[in-house]
Amino acid sequence: MDPRLTEMLFGSSDPGFDPGDAEARAAYFAAMEDDDDDDDGLAGSLDEVLANQIAGGEPPAVSAAALRLLGAGVAPASVMGQLRAVLLSALLDALDGDERPAFGGDLAAPAMARYQAALDRLPLPGGDDLQAALLSVVRAQPRITIDEAFEAALGEIGAGSGDRLSRSMLGYILDDLTEEEEILALLPGDRLVHLGDLLAGTVLTRRLNAEEIESDVLDLSFDLAPLSAVEAAVVDGTEVEIVEWSGGIGWHGPAGWLRHHSPGSLVSVTMISAAPGEPGEARIDGPLEPREPEGDLIEAVRDAYDQTNLEAGLPVEGRELLVSLLAADPARWHAPQPPLHELCSAAGLERRGHQVAHSEEVWAAAASFARRVRVGEALDDTKDIDTVLDALAAFEDPAASAAQLRASLRAIAAPELRQVTAEELSARSDAHGGPDPGPTPCERAVAAAVLPGELIVAHWLAAVVAERNGDPHLASAHLDLGLEADDRSPVLLDRAAWYASDRGDAPAALALWRRLGPAGRSNADAVAPYAASVAPVTGRNDPCWCGSGRKYKYCHRGQPRPLPLSERVGWLCQKATWYLERRGGEAAMDVIGLAATRAVAAGEDPDEVLESMLSDPVVIDVALTEGGWWKRFLAERAALLPDDEAMMAESWSMVERTLYEVVSSQPGVGLVVRDLRSAEVVEVTERSFSTQARAGQVVCARAVPVADEGHQLVGAVFPVAAGTESRLLDILDGGDPFELCRWVGALDRPPHMLTREGEAIVECVATLRVGDPTAARAWLERTYEPDGDDAWSEMHPLGDEERILRAQLTLQGDQLRVETASEERMDRVLAAVTAAVPDAEVLSDLRRPLDPGELPAPPAGMGRGGPGLAAGGLKDLPAGALDDLQDTMERRWLGEQIPALGGLTPRQAASDPAARETLVRLIDGFPDPASLPAGAFSMRPERLRQELGLR
Repeated sequence: MDPRLTEMLFGSSDPGFDPGDAEARAAYFAAMEDDDDDDDGLAGSLDEVLANQIAGGEPPAVSAAALRLLGAGVAPASVMGQLRAVLLSALLDALDGDERPAFGGDLAAPAMARYQAALDRLPLPGGDDLQAALLSVVRAQPRITIDEAFEAALGEIGAGSGDRLSRSMLGYILDDLTEEEEILALLPGDRLVHLGDLLAGTVLTRRLNAEEIESDVLDLSFDLAPLSAVEAAVVDGTEVEIVEWSGGIGWHGPAGWLRHHSPGSLVSVTMISAAPGEPGEARIDGPLEPREPEGDLIEAVRDAYDQTNLEAGLPVEGRELLVSLLAADPARWHAPQPPLHELCSAAGLERRGHQVAHSEEVWAAAASFARRVRVGEALDDTKDIDTVLDALAAFEDPAASAAQLRASLRAIAAPELRQVTAEELSARSDAHGGPDPGPTPCERAVAAAVLPGELIVAHWLAAVVAERNGDPHLASAHLDLGLEADDRSPVLLDRAAWYASDRGDAPAALALWRRLGPAGRSNADAVAPYAASVAPVTGRNDPCWCGSGRKYKYCHRGQPRPLPLSERVGWLCQKATWYLERRGGEAAMDVIGLAATRAVAAGEDPDEVLESMLSDPVVIDVALTEGGWWKRFLAERAALLPDDEAMMAESWSMVERTLYEVVSSQPGVGLVVRDLRSAEVVEVTERSFSTQARAGQVVCARAVPVADEGHQLVGAVFPVAAGTESRLLDILDGGDPFELCRWVGALDRPPHMLTREGEAIVECVATLRVGDPTAARAWLERTYEPDGDDAWSEMHPLGDEERILRAQLTLQGDQLRVETASEERMDRVLAAVTAAVPDAEVLSDLRRPLDPGELPAPPAGMGRGGPGLAAGGLKDLPAGALDDLQDTMERRWLGEQIPALGGLTPRQAASDPAARETLVRLIDGFPDPASLPAGAFSMRPERLRQELGLR
């Protein structure tokens, strides 16, 4: 086998086995599949088939195509990707034609011929070429069908109409152009139009309201919906940008840009230009005189609606309707027409949000479709999906029999099915913030239930729906009734314990969670300290502890005197956490989204760390505070909380997260902190963080009032690096929980290692074959510095007589090895070699980003007298060399512009009273050299302070 093909298939020209041995190849691919836990096996199977075809020489077009691409300089990984794509397409093509597509076997003759023809056409056309061809076709032929556009685009790039791969690529490109980039729009009948061309010159109208004028946001959600594709525009000389909110989208401009219009004014928006990728240009005119919709225009609106609605039987988006109208008669819309909502009303269409429909049946179909989508996303098994949908239909059908209801309760007894059912029964509460009028479906289910298992499910569902409807006392009653049916039900015991905890009855909560055994241990451990610390019970005839003046037996009999409020701060925070864990629905989705955001920002795989991130204190605290769930917690659970806790919790709602500078600390007792926003000085009772805090340190936290007993820090507390305070305050002012999680997650991201020239460090090794080693050697001698026998180095000056190593080159026989520490450096060397040595051929080009904490390996040639450190690393440096290296680093840093100092150098910041404090905190954050492991070093904080006069 050609060594180039061996290296392409197995990653090395010498894989350690005979690549011509079928059994050895099979063992290799089996081992590769075992090692790759994330691979679904398809790529490995395709690779094995390709290896067998290349080794066997059948069909010869495989080897020929691979060598042709490699010879053209295509990277081996890219060649393998193209070969896989062609092979997979051939197998699918054969399957469609009922021809023999078995792995490892021969394709039938027609399929084999098509496979070889596809190999001969390689390389595949580039995505940019295909996209350019598709756009060209659509712009030239507005309203062209998708099939016609694909045929024309393939012809434009010279591909045949039967090129399945290119056609498939066009499908992905079309999805991106219509859904992501919004350059093309899809019309009824699978027709396409270029949105920028369509909008240019278009005039749309809208009646402004007071909210738009005051908020400086022009609403594009319905009457002006197609304009939302223009993300940035200049309107009457004013720059605007797209903003989105729940259920809406609009253009946001500078303060007062709409205030010369009056609420209720009819205005027109003319799109002067709307080229993709460029800011659009528009103007707003008005007020306009209202005009009645013309009869033929009303008919056109209804026709456009009918064409779209007939395809899906669902409500039609205002944007989709308006684009259809513009495409059908562009000239008409070059002059103002009545707003779309008025046209729809005249055409007998009801508007809800940004959609319209002609009957209640259509809205019901949309609700049913949306429910099926939600349930399908929550459950994987089709049978489970149908079970939940059938149960919901029975619960919501007033005519359903008791037998049907009981069967449905039994069918959804599994925890996952029960939870999804509860989410759907509660969905209307989430959407409307309250209960539906009339009896709930759960009431019918409770009335029909007979057996303990049925009663458990029915009362649990009723409790969850009552919670969402803001009636926790009714929910608690359902839990009690369910436990009467079966006092060992884990799902009811857990929820009843949660309710007892919220009411402040720690002993009852502890007893219930302990009955769950190991499953309730963590919750029991969390509430146990409060149960053990409950104050003594008041005598029956003594005045009640609440201060009402009534006897205890007539007032709070059976309820122990609560702990002091200051000792219940942690418990209240835990109650809010338990609420997030158990509420489900929107709360669960928000927490998952925030957890995934923080994981990604930290450089983690969300799938691997999501479970731990779901209980992360920062994620929980951000969900409650910036995410708004603290207020929802109070709205749904305050009725259960003790009165003093509810009042304290309400006061916390008004405390925003901010940055505090530690003024002083008394370890184990508390802190004095200064709010960087308001300069207010606050005394905080704090036991744990106070043991680590130091004066001058800045943290992000919330210091909340605790009745008349001062303040405490609640939720997440995390450090803030010097120089990042302004950026974090901007994020806090924005109030975006996801942006805050991204910022916090980035704190955990491993350092991004860069070369001295600011390039990402990537371990790069390339091997080239040169046809004339003598000529290549002569060129290397002229171009690079000698570094021992058969080796050369590219050295680059940085100034101050300092030079760095950019590349190491070694020539052995006819093979040239190149090693660099960045992709940019490798690209430059390869370009230079292939230009100077015309017959140079790249055999391999391996590039590997470093793992977190990994140091780049020295080039193979180093240690032979060339530049750089000895193989032993820092510990083998000559005496005094490390001090010299640190001195050089420190001198350089003192004169560099530092982003954390606002672009000042440390020397400039030391002389600037406004920046000096930030500089002190920045240096305080540097690690103590004595704490670093052997072989590691950093700048010396004490030496820096001395140089800057900060001592």
